[in-house]
Formats: sequence, structure tokens, C-alpha cells
Amino acid sequence: MVVFRYSRSFCAGGSVHRRSGEASEQHERRRELARRKFDIAKETREVYSAIRKKKRYV
Repeated sequence: MVVFRYSRSFCAGGSVHRRSGEASEQHERRRELARRKFDIAKETREVYSAIRKKKRYV
């Protein structure tokens, strides 16, 4: 899944940004965004699968 790779790539950059406080703050913000995108994608998948299931029964 693309979303998985996306969020993991953000988390992998953790050690790189530890030089200055500002950079690590930026990194945390980026990780938060990635996490939010991941959650949204997960919810979207759940909604679509639910819709597909409903269509099967109708």
C-alpha cells in the first residue's frame, strides 16, 4: 500500500533532523501530517469497502 510507504519514509528521517530544534520541530509536524493522511486513507478505505458490501446485498 502506498500510504504505508509514505508514512514510514517520514518516520525514517528522524535521526537526520536531530541537529537543530527547529528542524526536529519541522520533522514532528511532517510526521503528524503523514499520520493524519494515513488515518484519512484508512477511513476512506473502510468507507469504500462498506459501500461495496452494501451494493452486493442490494
